[in-house]
Amino acid sequence: MTKAQTRAYDELLADYSTDTVALHHNRCVGIEIGFGMGRALLDWAATKPEWQLFGIELYQPGVGALVDGLHKREINNVRVLQKPAQLVCADMDCHVVDEVRVFFPDPWPKKRHHKRRLVQVDFIHDLARIVKPHGKLHLATDWPPYADWMREVLAQVTSC
Repeated sequence: MTKAQTRAYDELLADYSTDTVALHHNRCVGIEIGFGMGRALLDWAATKPEWQLFGIELYQPGVGALVDGLHKREINNVRVLQKPAQLVCADMDCHVVDEVRVFFPDPWPKKRHHKRRLVQVDFIHDLARIVKPHGKLHLATDWPPYADWMREVLAQVTSC
């Protein structure tokens, strides 16, 4: 981790961290899963200050980078969860999220590792359950075989 990431992680994380997705029902809610270094989440938060946003990430340098950016840009509508997205989403109520973003999750290209992929039928079922009717799920990958995998998994989740 860089010095800035370490400082933000050690000194500022408590101001932005949460253990659960605590919702204020009068605000739109968005979740970015696996935000990496947090650039897209920072931009989303800056353009939608009226939204309540949650970032889920386990990578500590990325968490530090996001927290540093939130602090420097004085953005207060983001909370960070450092636990597996599957656990977070499994514990959430139905139809409470307006938008979920999953940008470039690890494709785990070896066949024996496919079970480690984030995009799995059970996980997509949980996302479909927590997203409001007419809500949005954004999935992105730059690896065509994983895009095919995502389409196959989504096809298996017909309704929730």
